[in-house]
Amino acid sequence: MDMTTKERIKLLRGIDDTGADDQIDQVIGGVSARFEAILGRHALDTSYEETYELHRAAKVLWLRAYPISAISAVTYSSVPNDTSATALIADDEYYLDAEAGIVRLRLSTTPYDPGYIAVEYDGGMGTTTAAFITNYPEIAAACDQQVVYELNRRNTPGGQLSTRDGRTEFSKSEVNLLRGVREVLVTYSRTVL
Repeated sequence: MDMTTKERIKLLRGIDDTGADDQIDQVIGGVSARFEAILGRHALDTSYEETYELHRAAKVLWLRAYPISAISAVTYSSVPNDTSATALIADDEYYLDAEAGIVRLRLSTTPYDPGYIAVEYDGGMGTTTAAFITNYPEIAAACDQQVVYELNRRNTPGGQLSTRDGRTEFSKSEVNLLRGVREVLVTYSRTVL
């Protein structure tokens, strides 16, 4: 899911024509995907099914789309993709921290290990880009800044021009996250202590 809109970027860049729309859309998509990877979570609020291998004494499952709006099933099986999996009981065998996207297994009443826990749930940061911007304005603003920076870098790519053996070569430097952007993403990324 895109974390900002073309209209926001065009407003920041002072563009009112449609000539660069495809380029802007491409950069927004790339930056948004990169942000999701850095955040370690899904942005789109939709249905997900995740399966975790349960190791001895495992107590915590970190779901990738949070906050969680609903859990439809938490099941245990000794093999992956088992259609006869055992349903776990909420507040008896597991506890959900919906805001953090964490399922805590109550191992004293859950004799299930090793094996697999499957979780079917709805969660994420927004159902649409507009909802995402409303829910996470700091991330959206960081996305705006990074997209504008990368669009500007396309026009002036930066790098090293060198001449060797009578040939001129240009090596483009890597496009890094802006420092302020990185700080915002660190604030919203999952930190495991």
